[in-house]
Amino acid sequence: MSTVSLNDSLEYVMADVPGCPRNLVLREIREAAIELCEFSYIWRVEMISLGILAGISAYEIEKPAGSNLVKVLGVRVEDRNITPKTQDWLDRVDARGWRDLTGTAQYYMMDESDVILLNRKPKDSVTSALKASLCLKPARSATTIPEFLFEDWITVIANGAKSKLMTIQNKTWSNPELGIAMISLFKAGKVRARIEAKKGDSTADLRVNRRRIVSG
Repeated sequence: MSTVSLNDSLEYVMADVPGCPRNLVLREIREAAIELCEFSYIWRVEMISLGILAGISAYEIEKPAGSNLVKVLGVRVEDRNITPKTQDWLDRVDARGWRDLTGTAQYYMMDESDVILLNRKPKDSVTSALKASLCLKPARSATTIPEFLFEDWITVIANGAKSKLMTIQNKTWSNPELGIAMISLFKAGKVRARIEAKKGDSTADLRVNRRRIVSG
């Protein structure tokens, strides 16, 4: 995945907030990128097919460096779509103790923030059987963003950063009136990104390099 340094985004913000510390600008650029991704699901990836192991129901997603999971958009096992459910729902509907049952999974839940837990332990090991569509966002420790976010959405991200910086009171760069206008522009940009995301225009490949067994 191609990335761009957050430093390359500074020029889209700094001129409009004169005197604002560079680190503060970088922080708000990152926060705006996170908010854009959380709202719109614009950063979508298709997980490379992962093998399932007999008797193992939990599979951890390894994300690109500098990213966090927003949502699992869909899971397929052996080319079958399976349905997301909560633990409470599974415990209520499948009172036999679904965690210990072997068979064909029909449902999954997120056992941790990035662990897919099938409602059945596979009977057999099958290569390239598990696929997942994911939505990601930059981590708060990120120093880069995906190239497509920079190329296609940097103006929206910059508007989000400026909306926060300009509405800080009693600073040399404070500009509440323009900051309010930037809030509106950022909101409109997020809505546009959500529409684009639904078209599937931002899908990229994600290679999962490891599988950590979380439970069996």
